[in-house]
Amino acid sequence: LNIHIFRIFLFWLKCGGFITIDKTEALTAIDVNTGKYTGNKNLEQTVFKVNKEATIEIAKQLRLRDIGGIIIIDYIDMKNEDNKKKIQCLLEEKLKKDNVNTEKEACKTHNKIGKIVRKAIKEAGGTMPENLPTPKKSLKQLEKELGAQLFKRTSHGIELTDAGQILQGYASEILSLAHNAENQVQKTISGELGTIAIGMASSSTGLIPMDSFKELTRFYPEISFDIYEANTFGILDKLEKKTIDLGIVRTPYNRNGLNARNLTKEKMMAVTVDPYFQGKKELRIKDLANQPLIIYRRFEDIFNQTFAHHGIAPFYAVKCDDSRTAITWAKRKMGLALVPESIATIYAKDNMIPIKHANWVTHLQLIWRKDRQVTPLMKKIIDSLS
Repeated sequence: LNIHIFRIFLFWLKCGGFITIDKTEALTAIDVNTGKYTGNKNLEQTVFKVNKEATIEIAKQLRLRDIGGIIIIDYIDMKNEDNKKKIQCLLEEKLKKDNVNTEKEACKTHNKIGKIVRKAIKEAGGTMPENLPTPKKSLKQLEKELGAQLFKRTSHGIELTDAGQILQGYASEILSLAHNAENQVQKTISGELGTIAIGMASSSTGLIPMDSFKELTRFYPEISFDIYEANTFGILDKLEKKTIDLGIVRTPYNRNGLNARNLTKEKMMAVTVDPYFQGKKELRIKDLANQPLIIYRRFEDIFNQTFAHHGIAPFYAVKCDDSRTAITWAKRKMGLALVPESIATIYAKDNMIPIKHANWVTHLQLIWRKDRQVTPLMKKIIDSLS
């Protein structure tokens, strides 16, 4: 838990002690205190425990808050030389995890002061102010503002008064909310929390790898999905208007400005209730000549190219914008519908016949805009599905 009042950050340690971080333009001063921790009868071990927990928390906060420049740590005084060396080694070990170079100019604990110069991206600027307020002075300023004594100096360091403990109680409640908010933000940043809008083509029904979604939500239960359903062109329009983050569409379509990954590959099928075709294992392109065809309009160019190559002039009895509509008309004996295998399997399993032609294939693809920054949550979905 931490309290940020004026320029001070106050962090409570698990043992009951606390540290204060006072960041200025010239340097950052960190003060270690036993707080409400009295420990055992061995004062040296009590102080060592507080200094140890403080060192771990200090390294963590320097990293999280990207604190650079001159950093002075005022540890609680220790008499035992071995304990001093342990704290010094622990500080150096924890700082090795930092992503920036760290120079220990005088990382010593025998004078209570550990001085660190961290080469962060933003170096501390300016000159040292003559009257630089210490954390203790800032705490005095806080007491003056509240009109109450919050801390008292003992042989162990600084301890909370009754008023200070009341303030801590209220601060703990506030900080609990702040911690939850920070946690939610961090989860959002890492892609573990949030809602993602996905547009799904109607013809993708039953083909989406739902196990991938289940696995994702099992590991990240705070992820939710906002699903929009339309035909492929409707999904492309929503993606263009940025209504959705990702789209699942069927080829062919205009891929200009889009990234895409294949989810499925399937061949085209003929759906008919004409007794003449019953019992046939497959159809060739020549078998479609002179037949009344029902097509999904967006496949027309592919069909025309193939028929032209074979010298066939196709007869399109019906053109529509949905494979399911094409199947409905075929079942009403209006002709022979040419639709993707997955749609035929769902809506006309007993009336479909494979068409043998290598170029008559279609894919379901996961798409997103090239000019859109891929968020951590989007990346998780993309990786999960593809």
